Amino acid sequence: MRGNRRTWWIIALVAAAVLAGSIAAWRWFAAARPYYHEDFAQGRADEWHAVGGAWRLAGGAMHNDSDERGVKMLAGSHRWRDYRLQADVELLGEGGDAGVVVRSNDEEPGVDAYNGYYVGVRMYDNSLLIGRSDHGWLEALPVPLPSLRSHVWYHLDVAVVGCSIAATAGEVGSTQVTRALFEEPDCVRSGRIGLRSMATGAAWRNVQVQPSGEADLVMLAGPSPRVIHPDFPKSEAAFNATHNFPTFDDADLRRRFFGDQGPYAEITPISQVAPPLRGKPGQLVTIRGTVSLTSPTLFVQDDTGGIALPDPIAPALNLGDEVEATGAPSESGDPIGATALLLHARVRLLWDHTPAAPLSITAGQAATGNFDARLVELQGTLTGMHEEADSKMLVLELANGAQAFRAFVPAGQSAQFYRRLTPRSLLNLRGVCTLDRRYTEGVTSFALLLRSTEDIDRLAGPPWWTPLRLAEIGSAILLLCLLGQYLYGRAKQWRWRAIVQERERLAHELHDTLAQSFAGVAFQLQGIRNGLEQADSAGIARVNQQIDLACDVVRQTHEEASLSIAMLREEWPAGKELGAALEECAASIVAGGDVRIVRKGRSEGRSVPTHIPVRVADALFHIGREAIVNSVRHADPRQIVLSIEYEVKRVILTVEDEGTGFDPEQQTRGFGLRGMEKRARSIGAQLAVTSQTDKGTRVQVTAPLEDHMSARGFLGTLWGRLRQRMTWLRSRGRRRMGWAGETAVRRSHSRIS
Repeated sequence: MRGNRRTWWIIALVAAAVLAGSIAAWRWFAAARPYYHEDFAQGRADEWHAVGGAWRLAGGAMHNDSDERGVKMLAGSHRWRDYRLQADVELLGEGGDAGVVVRSNDEEPGVDAYNGYYVGVRMYDNSLLIGRSDHGWLEALPVPLPSLRSHVWYHLDVAVVGCSIAATAGEVGSTQVTRALFEEPDCVRSGRIGLRSMATGAAWRNVQVQPSGEADLVMLAGPSPRVIHPDFPKSEAAFNATHNFPTFDDADLRRRFFGDQGPYAEITPISQVAPPLRGKPGQLVTIRGTVSLTSPTLFVQDDTGGIALPDPIAPALNLGDEVEATGAPSESGDPIGATALLLHARVRLLWDHTPAAPLSITAGQAATGNFDARLVELQGTLTGMHEEADSKMLVLELANGAQAFRAFVPAGQSAQFYRRLTPRSLLNLRGVCTLDRRYTEGVTSFALLLRSTEDIDRLAGPPWWTPLRLAEIGSAILLLCLLGQYLYGRAKQWRWRAIVQERERLAHELHDTLAQSFAGVAFQLQGIRNGLEQADSAGIARVNQQIDLACDVVRQTHEEASLSIAMLREEWPAGKELGAALEECAASIVAGGDVRIVRKGRSEGRSVPTHIPVRVADALFHIGREAIVNSVRHADPRQIVLSIEYEVKRVILTVEDEGTGFDPEQQTRGFGLRGMEKRARSIGAQLAVTSQTDKGTRVQVTAPLEDHMSARGFLGTLWGRLRQRMTWLRSRGRRRMGWAGETAVRRSHSRIS
């Protein structure tokens, strides 16, 4: 039973190892195969990792609402080599550029902080551009892209094969496209894909990747000129020096740009858009500031404060845009400290700008209301979170000391982001502080409106000593103790079973040698006593004959007892060649008798293997010794022939005599034969016992030599053992009848004795 369990355990472990290896190989090859299609329409972006920016999913597209320079969002594998990337891109600002990154490596926060290539459309010069970034920027000569406009979807199709990049760009639905071809001898051979914008917000959709070849490269390149070196301009700074970007610092320039609409003469600081202005109906106020949040409410701030624009009349804006807004301050009777509002504001975009840096404050400072509608940064411990189905916002419940607050972040970004948010984690958050009751609900003193999940940094995970964790550790320790107790009990049970089996074997040996012999001696002594009662000469002769028989029985008993004791001595002597050890053991068994031991198979080019497993040699030694003892005990041989043949993958032991032999069909299976079979099965060997009456007996065991360095040899040995085990299980039922008969014979013999 134990052997059967061990076999199935080995099969299960091998199957688990094969399955794990197959999964690992499949994941490795799948990661190296460039194939991907985004799930933005389903609100999923699990594969994407943002580096900077304010990213959100909306309307089936990925949006970056930040004018931050050089933001990136990446996906795919660094092992992707030749592939074709297609995507629709929309610019949300009046300047800058947006597009895709191919073969990206070593990404870091910052402008052009990666090693790879960028293909995009640019508003400043209405062009399709291809460039190389290696933590710096070099680009090829831009290709003019007529009628490039913001808030229009353009389709980018890029094939990167070898050291060549071909790209086309055109308005979605139009057949007119602009083509570009770029080559670099010392190129980046593999890398990830990415989305990238520069000094503008943008949106992407329908992003897909598939393997590519030379045919795609030729089709996309068309008749476009081949650019070998990225030599125009030399750097991003050189490009910026060739363009004059508009500013609106004086009123005359603003009037020429916007016309004569609106009260441009007076700019009111945002901090002054508060009572008593709220009590003057119809009072219009013009403010000027930087966009700090676009969703769910537009927030603008300047150096003095911040304000919310709940229902603006405005173009599409990005974080960091410099705007001018004219509207009416809120006339509600909110208490002091409530968020300042500018109602029905008409907003005009002045220019693109870098998003403002947040103010680092504490939760206690935010609760005072002095930083209302301002972009701030603070820390808090996460106590819980839930998602609001109506607003599609993820609500984080946080605490900082005794101060509790909430944080609202757009949901549906990335599963990896949600895995980071574990209760009791210490978070660093960047967002707009608001006192609006729609978000505080009168439960907390303030709330944070975050631009995206990138505004959350996990500083530390939950402490390990939480009550739940302590309970888990205690349960694990208890289970380990129970498992140890179980294993200890099983070990004791196995040890006791081995002792019982050894006692049973010794009982058989004593019964076969001493008990039966003493019974014979007692019978002879009884005959001697009866003969002494008859004092005639015939009685004396009969007594002498019985005394001779008793002496023979005592001598034979002594020999068999000596053999039994020899079987209990030391195991096969390690360090000695198997044949020599077995020959020495046989000589000690037949010492003083007339049985001759003959050894064969020691010469004629036969070489002894340098290493035989100890368990194999020990089993063969015991099997050979048992065969010799059985031959001496039952066959009355004149000589016993030992033969050991060493081959590359197996060793063959043969013990042969020319004694009385037996009939295998009528002979019951004794304890010795069963012991040899058990030892042979333990090493995966094949045992063959052949015998004929008056012609001798031949015992041959063939044991495999396992090659520990060869997986094929291990699996072959495992398969052989499995076949032997199945054969043994099939024959086990047939042998039960024979064992039952043998047991009955032994019990009957014991009663007679």
